[in-house]
Amino acid sequence: CVPWITGGAAVAMAYAVKRHYSTASADDLEWILRPTVALVSGVTGVPFDREAGVGYMNAPLRYSIVPACAGVNFWIVAFLSIGFAFLRTERRAGRAAFGLFAAALGAYGATVLANSLRIVLALEIHTRDLHVGGFGADVVHRTLGVLVYVPALFLVFELAERAAARRHA
Repeated sequence: CVPWITGGAAVAMAYAVKRHYSTASADDLEWILRPTVALVSGVTGVPFDREAGVGYMNAPLRYSIVPACAGVNFWIVAFLSIGFAFLRTERRAGRAAFGLFAAALGAYGATVLANSLRIVLALEIHTRDLHVGGFGADVVHRTLGVLVYVPALFLVFELAERAAARRHA
């Protein structure tokens, strides 16, 4: 019974985050935008200024990190992957509740890392004004997101599966 309850709780949490994200402003997403921007700035040396209600901007480069760049959809999938890896066989409610909390934190860390990598690469493409074939910058940007997020999600899932297997062994 506990796996069904915690699985349902995980799906409900993911749904609630998705609903919130669908109408969230940059100010509402500070919890994920700020650490991402800090990591991107630390890696690239490119400073970003916070613009209330908009996101983070670098005016000289004409580059912004806005709510659409927050990586919340990645967080949702990572959270569910980690959560189900650990919770599908957990029979104790207290450990299951802790598992949801740990899954949320693990997904948060994975999201900040993967999303920062995606933005660093996108910023590099932007500053070099790179074009791939006849594709526009928007197509290249979205494709880059897929090329970063899909392997990152596979890695998150694999690490969660291995950790869950060790815990249950």
